[in-house]
Amino acid sequence: MPGFSWEIFFAIGALLLIGGLIWGVSRSKTRNRANDEITQEATRAQYEQPEKYEQEIRPELVRKLKR
Repeated sequence: MPGFSWEIFFAIGALLLIGGLIWGVSRSKTRNRANDEITQEATRAQYEQPEKYEQEIRPELVRKLKR
């Protein structure tokens, strides 16, 4: 294509990268760290008792979540 500059794709890519970084940092800053312990407990339970996890353990952990 005459007159078409491929550099526009570099600019768009840079803007998308910056947007993704801003989104990721903002999500990290606003997350609820009180749920970290519950997440660890859920992971441990899922590996130790996979057959019981979905039916018994997961609903109990969901109730504990702080939203």
